[in-house]
Amino acid sequence: MRWVRRACPTAAVLALAAAVVTAQPLIHDKTGYIGSRGCAFCHNDIAKSQAATYMAQTWRPISHATLAASEGPAPAVEYRFFPEDAHEMYQVQLPGASAVEIPIEAMIGVDRTTCLARVAEIDGVPLARAALIEVRYYVPRDGAAITPNPGTPPGKQPSYETALGRALSAGFEQRCRGCHGDPQRSPTHESGVVCETCHGPGQPHLDAISNGKPVGILNPGKLPAGKLMDFCGQCHSGFARVADPRPADFLISNQVESLRNSECYIQSNAGITCLSCHNPHRQAAADDPAYERACLGCHASEARKAAACPVNAKAKCISCHMPKIKRGTIEVTEHWIRVANASSGAHPTPNRSHIAPRRVYLRMILTRAADEAATLAKQLAQGEDFADLARRNSIDESASDGGYLGEVWLDKADPAVARAAAALAQGQTSPPVPVRAGFAILRREPRDFRLAADAHVEKGSALLTQGDADGAIREFKSALAIYPNSLRALTRMGMLLGRQQQIPQALEYISRAVRLWPDDPQAKYLLGVAYGAAGRGDDEVAAYRRALDLDPDLTAAWFNLGSSLAEAHRPAEGVDAFLHGLDVDPLAAVLYYNLAVTYEQMGEHDRARKALETMHRIAPFLKEP
Repeated sequence: MRWVRRACPTAAVLALAAAVVTAQPLIHDKTGYIGSRGCAFCHNDIAKSQAATYMAQTWRPISHATLAASEGPAPAVEYRFFPEDAHEMYQVQLPGASAVEIPIEAMIGVDRTTCLARVAEIDGVPLARAALIEVRYYVPRDGAAITPNPGTPPGKQPSYETALGRALSAGFEQRCRGCHGDPQRSPTHESGVVCETCHGPGQPHLDAISNGKPVGILNPGKLPAGKLMDFCGQCHSGFARVADPRPADFLISNQVESLRNSECYIQSNAGITCLSCHNPHRQAAADDPAYERACLGCHASEARKAAACPVNAKAKCISCHMPKIKRGTIEVTEHWIRVANASSGAHPTPNRSHIAPRRVYLRMILTRAADEAATLAKQLAQGEDFADLARRNSIDESASDGGYLGEVWLDKADPAVARAAAALAQGQTSPPVPVRAGFAILRREPRDFRLAADAHVEKGSALLTQGDADGAIREFKSALAIYPNSLRALTRMGMLLGRQQQIPQALEYISRAVRLWPDDPQAKYLLGVAYGAAGRGDDEVAAYRRALDLDPDLTAAWFNLGSSLAEAHRPAEGVDAFLHGLDVDPLAAVLYYNLAVTYEQMGEHDRARKALETMHRIAPFLKEP
């Protein structure tokens, strides 16, 4: 037996990386709560309306139905939901293996219902921890065919690790239960999101009123914009913090960070928040006039604030700028407000905003002499590439990146740079500007340059899947030419070079990603992988530990950390890392395998046998290396 390594996190690991939530829990003690009926005594209409919302109904009574699905090709993996005694059961049957049958513990969601079930053992063999799993299939409200959860890997699944669903870490489970309103966590044993979930305990409010002071309760609507977004973001900020995000990263359950990354939010200085469109006491409607009122308050021609839409300045804002996106069998509304369908055809020239920009993305060519800057400006006017001229002529440290300065907040920039940049439209270049260090030519990056770069990353990834490594490298380099700080392009380029055994070059790309995005745990994890390939064991271990400091639920980092320590003749520390990883995901078959190898090396033969047996129950067809 020998240790195996994982080169990069699986999609499931990345999707379930737990968020570090900075805001306080919605219910942080259990004193002074009176229940929704107590609130309704004075606020009956509001309480009645709120009770009809999906938020109020997000923790559902367990329904009983008989449903089934198969995943092929043959022999298929079989899935069943069926009632048994007082329980709704969930059964998964891998071909040629014993079926796993567990009771549904909870149902969350309304129009599409996610089932939660706890698995403690497989075929009589106990797991490292009884894991709450988000089962692989949605149960529809109308009782029709079950459909795969869009967060799970597609296709026929090879083991119970992914066939059952997704194991939730203990921390993520608590967040899940809190946000969906587990009645066992509620001081009043109410289910779903109710009055006091957001407003806090009602008894101090009643006491204040009885003393002639109608306060004593939280009204989130009166919070400053940033704190209001934090408040909503306790439940509407997705699974994990995302460095260098794209709109696609935020589609599932991350409306707050989507909105925060929108130009509308940034350039208006938080002038738009969740409550600009949504009344949390009413169920959101697909065609609520409040949505377009929020848009036209700034973007109508007569408002003379933000740019008026050149396509339709009076209506139909949402379908273009916040479209519905299909993910698997569900539709989600895009909350990253932008020109989402810009690639679908020609559009009129955008109108200029009347609001001075707060943040821009810039490139710069810096020269010492005015005549040199004037010559370069003429070359740019004749069609020379800005990035090429910057590399050859700029004296600024950004020259190697084609003059890319990145995100610039104008209130913190050199005043001359700020004035010149504020006058530029997106994609426009300035004349030479006198600045402290000489003479600068600025270019404001086009509106969607980061998305254009990401399109190259996607194409490169597809080419790599097809075995075209050279084509993938060309696409990743094209992405970095457009957006030199692209985290995805840097890390994927590094991983590809690592596979080609070009370790120094791989380290260069991934180290740059870590420098630019120091809060990204996956980048630090991949740095550890690169250090391991370079034979730098101590640096490898340190990188994994830094990744885990940022994200303790990153199972792949626990896996490789344990393997590195065990191979470095530190088996007890390796075992500790594997057990930490299994505490996060007790269905991770390869963790049990490497744990078994390490126990065997330590002479702990009985523990090794048990770990190996658990691995084989989870992944009956996994062959030992």
